Amino acid sequence: MDKENDQIIVPQAFVQKLQAALEACASVFISAHTGWGKTSVVETLLTDRPHTYVSLWDRDALKQAAKDTTGIIVLDDFHAIYDYQDGDAAVLALLRTLPPDTRCILLSRAAIPEWLLPFLETGQMEHMPHSDLALDLRELRELLERMEFFVPAPDVLENVWELTQGNPSLVLAMGMYLSEENPLSPEVISKAREMFFPFLDRQLFRYWDPMEKRLLLLTSFFDSFTVDMARVLTGNPDVEQVIERLRQTGSFLAWDGTVYRCCFPLMRRYLQARVSHVYRNQEDLRGIYDTLSLCCQLQGDYDGAVSFSIQAKNRIRTTELLTVYIRNHPKEGIRALRTAFQEIEENDRETIPELLCGMSMIYSQDSLTEESERCLVKLEQYGNRAYGGGKTSRTARCFAAYALLHLPHRTNAQRAQALDWIVDGQEHGELNLPAFSITDGQPSLLRGLWDLSDWPVEEHAQFKSLMVQQYGKAAADILRLIHAERIYERGEYRWEHVADLASILMDTQNAEQVGLTLATTVLAARVVCTQADLPLAVSITSSIQDRIREDGPAGLLPYADALMCRVSLLEDSAYANAWYEERKQERLPATVENSYLCLTMARCHIQHQEHQKAYTLLNWLLGPLRAQGRVLDVIEALLLSAICRRRMGIGEDTWRPLLTEAMELAQPYGYTALFAELGVALLPLLREISWPEHQEFLAQLRQAVWQQVQRYPGYLTPFNGGTAYDPSLPADLLDEQEKTLFRSICARQTNEQIRKSLGISGHQLTRLTSSLYAKLGTKSRKQIREMGMILIDENDNS
Repeated sequence: MDKENDQIIVPQAFVQKLQAALEACASVFISAHTGWGKTSVVETLLTDRPHTYVSLWDRDALKQAAKDTTGIIVLDDFHAIYDYQDGDAAVLALLRTLPPDTRCILLSRAAIPEWLLPFLETGQMEHMPHSDLALDLRELRELLERMEFFVPAPDVLENVWELTQGNPSLVLAMGMYLSEENPLSPEVISKAREMFFPFLDRQLFRYWDPMEKRLLLLTSFFDSFTVDMARVLTGNPDVEQVIERLRQTGSFLAWDGTVYRCCFPLMRRYLQARVSHVYRNQEDLRGIYDTLSLCCQLQGDYDGAVSFSIQAKNRIRTTELLTVYIRNHPKEGIRALRTAFQEIEENDRETIPELLCGMSMIYSQDSLTEESERCLVKLEQYGNRAYGGGKTSRTARCFAAYALLHLPHRTNAQRAQALDWIVDGQEHGELNLPAFSITDGQPSLLRGLWDLSDWPVEEHAQFKSLMVQQYGKAAADILRLIHAERIYERGEYRWEHVADLASILMDTQNAEQVGLTLATTVLAARVVCTQADLPLAVSITSSIQDRIREDGPAGLLPYADALMCRVSLLEDSAYANAWYEERKQERLPATVENSYLCLTMARCHIQHQEHQKAYTLLNWLLGPLRAQGRVLDVIEALLLSAICRRRMGIGEDTWRPLLTEAMELAQPYGYTALFAELGVALLPLLREISWPEHQEFLAQLRQAVWQQVQRYPGYLTPFNGGTAYDPSLPADLLDEQEKTLFRSICARQTNEQIRKSLGISGHQLTRLTSSLYAKLGTKSRKQIREMGMILIDENDNS
């Protein structure tokens, strides 16, 4: 690049336009960045013509120009006019006093100044931008041949033009590294840039003062910047004057009305590369990266903020940024945490408790149990190794305690084992569990953190202490929600308990705990649906949807939408169909975090008779759910899988092991709600299966499902042709007296007739009638008669 002007190719398009401009106008303003060869081209064109050439870097340049007698004046380096006192007035005076036959060519690396615009508007001046100096493909080839460089094939030559945009200096830099073996590659492009950078050093960098250098170097890391950002980066309250000077003198800064931008991409790369050369002291360089990180954060660019913070080796700031990023944008934040973990040196990773804890959690969520436990072991080892009562030691031990309780793959037995010493440590001030979590901060949020199925919350006093310690005022509502959820799952929830959930909703709304409000809404919607009050379920679900849309966090909206989809499936399915059409093309990862969405999607697949799709999705999901001990989710997935297998007709009894496993998981806890909610879709399977070991629990399941059948007889489009399923009584739902009473009511017999046929007293008949109503989910004889003709197995009729 030392001989960049030795070989000049004059673009023919430029020649034609310049000649036309000089014939029509008194002056021509040519603006092009350093490296476009504007001076070389103009001087080459004027080689055989007398002219006056001056550079405005010379103090008396305008005086020399005014003495011209040749008829052609070339004012080079016009961007230096701002170093003149009253330079704009001097130029205006020169242009206005030019003889009619004199032409003036102004060469500048800056844009045309506003005070020259009247000359353009009146036709006295023509403006030629840098694009007029670009070589075309023929000229590009000619330049390479003249320099005896390798000339690549036409298609590669076009790529070279795209990369250089016909800039002759860049073409020469590229040509020095092109070869037959390596016509164009990232390595060639990189070397060409490095070759071009010294040219910029000579032509530009050495002329900037320290403040201009700092501003340009640091703003080069951003696509755009504002004056406020520039103040933060430079620490200069008067930086606006520096920006304006750089823009006027052609430093590649452009103003688009709202922000400043670097209008030459290669210049940004050059400036970024110069940072490490200018700030060679490591402490200074780290300070620069810290400043860049802060600016990124102010812009809301957390990826950039984390990246610069890592380069600054600022451990505390990196973890703080990741914590905020993950809470506000979980998906992007977790991705950033993965990247940060790889970029930070291994020795440094093991000294950052927050990072080890976060990666242990991510590995656990990805079902990478060994990697998760390895991070946990390192965390515990660091806490023990650094033990001595210091802050770092306590931090490591706190995060180890947090991981022991919150890692999804760890069983509740493992958590219970660690609970006592953790609670004791907190009570004595040795531990203070951090709030940082890459999952939601509330337990049982759509089963998003812990599945508390095998943890006797009511009997574990330490659990309550932990909740109060970690969640403060929210602990009471969380514990109430956990208690309500477990009651509902056992089928013991009644309409009067809805008031409890309404109280929790009011508390969480007032406290602006949106996650906990959504969790409560999910349970409340399930409860009111079992009471056949769909309008209320739609109302409370719409309310939480609207709140999340308005106030966030946006990450919860898909779960609220999925809840509305489930409610819609019980009604007219209009919303559910729209949700399904929008979502079905998306590839939803079958992970524990997405389990609620996946299980909702499986229901929609079943609704649309796409049983194979539903079964495949559920099969993918069951692995992670089982690995992380998600009892309730596993039960739900098994039940939906059994329905799919039965309807697909693959293997006569292949659905039975799935249903049996679900019942075996549910029986120790007495869970019936998940079975009941599937209603008519599950009833045929429960009628055909036997379970002698737990006949009583099977009877409870059949009774719960039967009651749901009466509420929603068309749920999930049953497999017998898409019509509402014609329910028959499960064989062991009613005893003999109840069956006789059922037939007598359908036959419209009076109480006296029924009492005599059964041989019981009036008081006994009242109790028997109440039992029948409870088992059938009815409240009157009219409702029983409205069931129509109920099919009863032949054995039951005998």
